[in-house]
Amino acid sequence: MMKMLLTIGLAMSVLVGKAESVKVVYHILSEDGNPVTNAVVKTTTERDRLNISWTKPIKMKTWTVSSGNDGRAISDFTCHSGYFEVEVSADGFYPERLRDQYFATRLNSSNTGQIFEEHEKELTITLRRIIKPVDMVMHRFLDKTFPRRSGKFGFDLERCDWIAPFGAGKVADITLAYNLVVTNGGESCSGSLCFNDSGGAYKLKKQKGTSFVSVYEADSNANYRTEFPFSSYCNYKDSADYGAVRVAGDDEYLVFRTRVVKDDNGNIVSANYGKIYGAIRTVGFFGATAIYFNPTPNDTNLEAK
Repeated sequence: MMKMLLTIGLAMSVLVGKAESVKVVYHILSEDGNPVTNAVVKTTTERDRLNISWTKPIKMKTWTVSSGNDGRAISDFTCHSGYFEVEVSADGFYPERLRDQYFATRLNSSNTGQIFEEHEKELTITLRRIIKPVDMVMHRFLDKTFPRRSGKFGFDLERCDWIAPFGAGKVADITLAYNLVVTNGGESCSGSLCFNDSGGAYKLKKQKGTSFVSVYEADSNANYRTEFPFSSYCNYKDSADYGAVRVAGDDEYLVFRTRVVKDDNGNIVSANYGKIYGAIRTVGFFGATAIYFNPTPNDTNLEAK
């Protein structure tokens, strides 16, 4: 009985914890380095230390401040664990969210709580402007199972579907060559994503920590690749024995050009542009985080409403 009470007592000492007074000085800037005035800065952290899996959900508390003419905002708040997150919004800008921010801490001598090693910090947050959003056809979290284990399948990026006879797509913007081999010990696949009719794509890294992660415009003079190979293997008996070559990873995306029309001299007179957010996966299905298709020919704008 005493042992059980001691265990409960130790657990409660961790749960209750001691709130520390902390301060964050935020510098809110635009991409050109100018201060953003009147940005709303919301700092959220745990109200208490109820953060063990068998307890009730963690109670959160938010402190809200605004930036001045110099783009500076100061938030004083109390924190138990050292962790906090920030949301910033301002008129004319895309909102920004920073997760997993923290003050340095260490365990106390009895390993029942944390001691804060810092109580103040500065963070610079850059906001991206809203310039000229346009209507784009958008498909989120697509997951299209390959019609067969092997073959070549046309895919319509605007309709987000296979073309006939496997779907309702009308234009084969891309062709996915696919071959899946399943054995008792595992499976492997290989193939390629190919753009048709003089189309192509180039790969870029996503902007970190922002709600608008791509470039604003497709570069019509970029080097558009026509083929992106992929492969993967998985050993059922050993989960560590796995490998994959993806078209694009979680932190990448493709800017594409498709439905290209050329004149007699080979010059492009019409094309559609868009983007595909990774991770672009091809193990049993064609999947990606999102497809954005600009339906207006020759409009390179990638900023969707």
